[in-house]
Amino acid sequence: MRIRRQRYQKGSVRKILRSSGFAWQFRFYYTDTDRKRREKVQTFDSSSYATEFNLRNAVEGQMSALNEGTLAARVEVTFGNLITKYLNEVLPHLKHSTQDTNRSMIGLHIEPRWEACRFGGREWG
Repeated sequence: MRIRRQRYQKGSVRKILRSSGFAWQFRFYYTDTDRKRREKVQTFDSSSYATEFNLRNAVEGQMSALNEGTLAARVEVTFGNLITKYLNEVLPHLKHSTQDTNRSMIGLHIEPRWEACRFGGREWG
C-alpha cells in the first residue's frame, strides 16, 4: 500500500493574451472529497493585478489554507527565531563596534522585512 502525502505547492502563474491586453491564469491542485487530485484554474484581470508579484500576494491566503496540512507549513522556525539566537549567542562575543553595527543593521533592515519568514514553509522574498 502506498502512503500518499500532501505536497506543499505554490501554484503556477502564466500570462494569457486577450484582445484587450492580457489576463493572469493561476493553476493549482487540490484534493476533493473523493480523495481525487484535481486541478483548479482561476483567471484574474490584469487591470487589477499588474504584475505576477501582485497576483501571488493576492492568492497567498488561499495557498496558505491549501498548504496548511503539509510538513513545510508546520515548520515553526522563523527567521526572527534565528535572529534572536544570533543576538543572544554570537553577538556578545564580537567587538563592541561590530555589535553596534550588527544591531543597527538587523533592527533597521533585516528584522522588519524577514522576521516572519519561515524556513521551508514560505518562499524567501
